[in-house]
Amino acid sequence: MRRIILAALLLAASATGALAGYVTNYSDWKQKSPFAQSQYAMGLLDGQMLTNAGDKIAIARSDGLDKCAYALGLTGEMIAEAITRYYQDHTDIWGASPMVPFQIVIVKGACLEYVNTERAKYSLPPWTK
Repeated sequence: MRRIILAALLLAASATGALAGYVTNYSDWKQKSPFAQSQYAMGLLDGQMLTNAGDKIAIARSDGLDKCAYALGLTGEMIAEAITRYYQDHTDIWGASPMVPFQIVIVKGACLEYVNTERAKYSLPPWTK
């Protein structure tokens, strides 16, 4: 029974990963379905919320993004739409991965106030846009 459950979990995890795939630039991003973009965008947020024990910078970023996501009700769809719009408005970054517009629009945009509030708790200087 354990093997069946483990196999089902591994299959589900690999199917999600294959759906999203690694996206290296705007061309790759455009080829993804809206669902895949949404999942990828949420993965970007989740990845930024990983912390290393004792790493004040990572903890502050993680806590700030967590509070921001909750306060703004961020969804994968919202983040994906923001990434797409940024790509469309900034042709100079078409060669960059979606992490670039994510950092600009979400981390240092919509969530900057939340991240800086958490950075202040660790006596870290605020980030600017």
